Amino acid sequence: MEKFGKVKRGVKEAILNLLSQNREWHPTARELFEALKEKFPRLAFSSVYRAIDSLIAEKKIISFKLEDEEERRFEIFDKLHPHFKCTVCGKVYDIDIDLNTAFKELAELHTEHLIYKARVTYYGICRECFNKKLQEFVRKYNA
Repeated sequence: MEKFGKVKRGVKEAILNLLSQNREWHPTARELFEALKEKFPRLAFSSVYRAIDSLIAEKKIISFKLEDEEERRFEIFDKLHPHFKCTVCGKVYDIDIDLNTAFKELAELHTEHLIYKARVTYYGICRECFNKKLQEFVRKYNA
């Protein structure tokens, strides 16, 4: 039983390390499982899910779900921040501005409610995809 406890702690630590070292990565449980398979070859998907749930309960990571996706994504528990999802390449990343606080305060003033949690996700075309589309257009136009 002691060996199982070490593996369980190892999976939790590995998830925390992956998310800490890759803060711009907002993986799903399946993506975390795939990333951990090399280090833990006999790892079960259910073990990853239990580790994730435990880390959420310990307030070390948080989960969020984008409106156009079925699976939750995960990240280190940090200050609230908006996310951006590119509708072309599908990449999801943080936007490092504190708009959640401004929106929260405005909503509280307007509604007289106490708001303790907010999620903001912007959808659009990332700079890389926009530049690719622009280059394609310029090539077509100059041809």
